[in-house]
Parts: sequence; C-alpha cells; structure tokens
Amino acid sequence: MLRLLRFLEPFINDPNYRWLKVPAVAFVVGLIFLTSMIRTVVDNPAKPGWSADKLPMVLGVALVGAVLGAALGSALVLKDITTERLVAGEPVNLFLKLCFANGIVSLLLWSVVAVVAIITGVVVFAPL
Repeated sequence: MLRLLRFLEPFINDPNYRWLKVPAVAFVVGLIFLTSMIRTVVDNPAKPGWSADKLPMVLGVALVGAVLGAALGSALVLKDITTERLVAGEPVNLFLKLCFANGIVSLLLWSVVAVVAIITGVVVFAPL
C-alpha cells in the first residue's frame, strides 16, 4: 500500500493533474456504492439471490454514488485552489475561505451540511 501511495503522490500533489481527482473519486465512490448495494440486494432475506428486476435499482445507486463522488472530488480541487491562492496572497472568495481555509470553522460548517444532508435523506427516502 505504501508503494502505491508513493507512486501516486506526484499525481496527487501536481497542479497539472488536479482535475483528475474528480473522476477518480467519482469512480471509487460509485464502486463502493455499487458493491455495497449488490451485497445488500443479494443478501436480502425477503428476496434472496439475484434477479434482473433489481438491476435498475443497483445501477441507480451506483450512479448516485458516482455523482456524490464527483461532488467530493470537486470539493477537494476547490480546497487545493483556495489554499494555493491564499499562500500566494491572491484574493479568495469569502465563501471559499469559509468552506476550505478556516480550520475548525470549516469543519463545523461541513458538519452542519452533513447533518442537514442526512436528515434530508432520511425524510425523503424513508417513505420509499
């Protein structure tokens, strides 16, 4: 694992490869959602096994995971850009500073966003 991280380090830290984070994170999160959903569908005690009618649901969840992963990858890129601009002394939007460059304030802001997203997800998807 350490050898893989050493191999990937130039790509992670190089600004020329910055935008590769978006599809990479989208792929990984989509894959995690896909494998989790397949495991859940196959192990379901009500309808065990695999059938073709479960495929749209599994692919839909994987697509949602990929979209969330792309959003997460975009946030990582924005954090890199915000940090670079602050270090260089260039002007940075107040919203970006608040979200990505204020330590504990940024952590609290993202925590509130996560709680609101979880509550929204429960309220929206609970009736399904």
